[in-house]
Amino acid sequence: MTRTATIVAAATLLASPARAVDCLADYAALPLAERPTWCQTTGGGSALTQPGGMTWWAAPMTFIANGTATSLLTLDSNLGTVLQTTTGVGAITNRPTPVKFSNGVKAAFVANNTGYVFRINPDTGACVWKTFIGRTSAAGATINFPTGDGTCPGSVTAACSGDQAVAQPTVRFNVVGGAYVESGSIVYAPTRYATTGPGCGTTTRNRIYALDAVTGAPVWVFNRFASPNDYNNPAATVLPPYNLSFISGAVLPDVWDDACGAAGIRDVIYAGSTTATTQSTLWAINANSGALVWSTTVGGLVTAPVLSYNSALCERLYVGTDASSTTAANKSRLKSIGLTSTVCGVNPVPCTLWTSGTTGNAAFNSAVTLNFSAVNAGAHAGKIVVTSNKTLTIVQDNGATSADVCTYAPGTAQAVRSMPYLFPAQGKAYVGRADGLVAQVALDSTCATGVVTRTLLDGTMAGDVYLDADPTFATRWLVVGNDSGRVTRFNIPW
Repeated sequence: MTRTATIVAAATLLASPARAVDCLADYAALPLAERPTWCQTTGGGSALTQPGGMTWWAAPMTFIANGTATSLLTLDSNLGTVLQTTTGVGAITNRPTPVKFSNGVKAAFVANNTGYVFRINPDTGACVWKTFIGRTSAAGATINFPTGDGTCPGSVTAACSGDQAVAQPTVRFNVVGGAYVESGSIVYAPTRYATTGPGCGTTTRNRIYALDAVTGAPVWVFNRFASPNDYNNPAATVLPPYNLSFISGAVLPDVWDDACGAAGIRDVIYAGSTTATTQSTLWAINANSGALVWSTTVGGLVTAPVLSYNSALCERLYVGTDASSTTAANKSRLKSIGLTSTVCGVNPVPCTLWTSGTTGNAAFNSAVTLNFSAVNAGAHAGKIVVTSNKTLTIVQDNGATSADVCTYAPGTAQAVRSMPYLFPAQGKAYVGRADGLVAQVALDSTCATGVVTRTLLDGTMAGDVYLDADPTFATRWLVVGNDSGRVTRFNIPW
């Protein structure tokens, strides 16, 4: 019997020269407990965000996307030294996704701001394939499907220069007999097509590509044009079947049993699209065929949905709407979306269980985006941690309602500017701040007091943090970068 599983693994994004320099000695004057385990700097004038890696590999790795040098760096997660440099991948605007199959083969998938998706070999730095998911002709296109380009330096003539692939690629493993099989695994990559330009501007014609993990060729494409000859034609008069705006957050696969045991394995993917109109913004799509399961309007979404597998609450989605939404009910809100008949009464049509932020929560007001994480089990189960409008807010999901637990608002100069990473077993959350510090806050009503920080020394803005662990999970650490191109690893908790 074949089962499927999914992984969305993080990596580091930076824009800087490709040469890393050890900077651990810079911390020599600090107390030993406040020093990082390693530090690398790649030069000034860069924007270093969204760190992560695959430390449970036998030879653990951290991945760094270098936008200025259009390269991908692979670092030794234990030492911080650069192992490989892959050039020519363009400016990557979200996280690369590293995976390892059961046959030992590793891969790192990245998407860039000119519409390409790449597969990179982390052991050698070689490009395995690349696929263009932008549009290739303003009229009479003959390319029905893009194909994996094994000669990675090759290129496609883009019809619309603003077409991008900004979301983190998502990998859905093909699991056979407990093994993660490379053949049959899928890489999901949504588009962000240009919203302006003659024959190019659109907020309705975006697509989601399901690419073969081995070859890069499309397995299916959601929202393709009705006429094959107009498949890549931005000026086509034959419209695609759905009004799909651009997608900035990663596609979220749902391939596990329902937490309440009612629905079995859904095998769908969820995607959130951005729009200020009344068209659908939350989509459920069959993971195998690309057929629409359902869609609904919840307000514009610019971050990926978060799926909760909480047995007490049943399976549900959390979504954060952005400030472009035109109605007060959808403007900068955190919403809980029920997915089962147990809580909605109808299945598979979803229902909104509660909306947080409508009763004066200042943390959500005027926010452009909501970044958040959820706790599924343990003492903090049902808590959602949101970073928005320079603050961190903890919201408790009580089933049919929500309650604000605590808000951490350190001030404008110290503003929270990253998504939160959670360490629920220790009751901690970690965020980067505008003053170059990383903050550890409690996952309870004391989040604004007893805050412990670590410094990146040069005072430039800290980026998204990433938590990881050694293969035994005996030691956990946090990796963080900043806007000057410094990437640093600290042991946690503090």
